[in-house]
Amino acid sequence: MRYLFCTLANPGSLGPSVAIARNLTHRGHQVAFVSAPPAVAWLEKENLTYIPCVSHRPTGFDARLWYDIGGTTCQCAYIADAVQAFVPDVLIGHQLTLGPHIIHEMLGIPLAVIGLAA
Repeated sequence: MRYLFCTLANPGSLGPSVAIARNLTHRGHQVAFVSAPPAVAWLEKENLTYIPCVSHRPTGFDARLWYDIGGTTCQCAYIADAVQAFVPDVLIGHQLTLGPHIIHEMLGIPLAVIGLAA
């Protein structure tokens, strides 16, 4: 299966996602990440795929703006691009990433939510 992680770039969100992604890859699944550019260094170190955003558009994956409609709109655009490029079977999001919830509703891709409040 193919899993697309839609995560904030902060350690509290990215860390658990990386741990789950490593486990999935060890089980033979494919994983990719959409996140803010600060996540790239950690993902490269873990040899996990990062799908870059269009350079002129913000990602929306900023914990300080999780509630902001503009940030959520950017997340949706970024995730929609990543869905076309990666074609996931499952989206994996967090309680503070609203974009995956919207894309799940729009495209019907199953969504798993991870995090303390999930």
